[in-house]
Amino acid sequence: MEFAEMTQGFPIQFESPIFLWLIALAIPVYFIARLGAKGQSRVKFWTSLVVRTLLIAVLSMALARPSIVE
Repeated sequence: MEFAEMTQGFPIQFESPIFLWLIALAIPVYFIARLGAKGQSRVKFWTSLVVRTLLIAVLSMALARPSIVE
């Protein structure tokens, strides 16, 4: 099954979907955050990790230029 067939029913398409691969940067961000997390509370660590991951996801989706298909 090709990507075009899988996304046929979705009303949103990305003009440059290659930028969605930037979301994979969340994996090294996790490991780098673990290195610098010594002395932080768990809540602060997970909160900052979630915020960083959401920032990466939002920026990569913005770069992919979503458009609504009617």
